[in-house]
Amino acid sequence: MMVNYLLVLLIGWLHPLHLSVSDLVLNAGTGNLEISHRIFLDDLEDALRAHTGEPIDLSNPKDPEKVQQAVGRYLQQHFRLSLNGKAVQPQYLGYELEQEAIWAYMEVPRVRQISTITIQNTLFFDRFTDQLNLVHVTQKGKIQSLRLDHKQPEGSMRF
Repeated sequence: MMVNYLLVLLIGWLHPLHLSVSDLVLNAGTGNLEISHRIFLDDLEDALRAHTGEPIDLSNPKDPEKVQQAVGRYLQQHFRLSLNGKAVQPQYLGYELEQEAIWAYMEVPRVRQISTITIQNTLFFDRFTDQLNLVHVTQKGKIQSLRLDHKQPEGSMRF
């Protein structure tokens, strides 16, 4: 029995985690919806390589502007929002490295208030069948969360 338990733990440990976390915060001061995505570096590099057909090094890019554009396009294709019943296109702002991950930033200006929000997050769904995308939305101190995967790539919230 103990051997089976250890085997399950070992298999779980060897299998990579396919996860992204997106935080959406409505900034009361600016009225902007600030979006940050925490994404594993190697997953994003693999996805960009598949989409562009070229090797991508996010840590040390040969052409930083071209890499920023590729990251922005990928995020805009795979992360979509509808606010208060209207589709909006978040603006890509850039990314920064944090050890084995990146923080990628987007923004929707002049939101002021969220009554309803619908989020479609298909980051890496074309790469990993076990991909899980967590989304947290904060407005006026109230936090709601979604767990999005292949079976449920989209979810909605009411505030």
